[in-house]
Amino acid sequence: MEKNELKSFSAVATHEVKKEAHVMVASIRKLYDQPIFLYCDDVTREYLGEFPNMEFKPVATPETLAMIDAAIAVKRHNEFHRPDCISMKMDVMQWAIRETGNTMFVDADVYIVKEIHADIINDIMLSPNYYAGPDKTHLRKTHGVFNAGYVFASTQTFTDVWRRIYQHESTFYEQQGMLKLYEYFDDIGNFSRDHNVGFWRCGQTQKAHVRGGGRGPLTLVDSGINWKNVKSIHGHLYPECYSHAPAPMNQIYAAWAKMIKGKI
Repeated sequence: MEKNELKSFSAVATHEVKKEAHVMVASIRKLYDQPIFLYCDDVTREYLGEFPNMEFKPVATPETLAMIDAAIAVKRHNEFHRPDCISMKMDVMQWAIRETGNTMFVDADVYIVKEIHADIINDIMLSPNYYAGPDKTHLRKTHGVFNAGYVFASTQTFTDVWRRIYQHESTFYEQQGMLKLYEYFDDIGNFSRDHNVGFWRCGQTQKAHVRGGGRGPLTLVDSGINWKNVKSIHGHLYPECYSHAPAPMNQIYAAWAKMIKGKI
């Protein structure tokens, strides 16, 4: 692969997150005209049909997802992460790589705010979480060193290996086991802190109510994020897209959405 060459984007989106996906695609289209390969359902395909150079596979139907979910024997830590849609990450990446030679996979709630291709210098590029706060050592161990929503690859075998790690070796969905990719591939690089900036880069504060007890609204502290240099943001803008997440995560997502709205 030639340095800095970016031939496609890829993602998975169902109707539950179609608004997030719309912002994601719009952000890419402001900067890039490469094809975007999308595994989706019919509702999402229609919702995003206005954008040019889209390649849709509306295979994320409730029936297909239910079959995939039943067939995958991974530990379920919550009701928010979806093993069925996670499985389609590897599928859509494989499709895009086969058609174009490489792909930048992004979660449906990732927004590209500056060009990213100059930082792609390896056959595989992973995005460290760069956790903030006192729990970062624990989070690396339990949730993984890398974030699974922002991955570049230019080799077909990558998707097969990642799928196998996800299904048989990772202890937190497809993410915790990503460090094992280094056992299979030599040319792996890391995206810098300017990429894939998410709420996990922030500290958290929550003041107690002076009257009546209980806790006040949760506030995020950006822990030194250099917003002028940020190239992509991992967001959660729309409450209806994460309403089924655990209550503590809803608070974090709401606080993060408030922080990033003026930066997209």
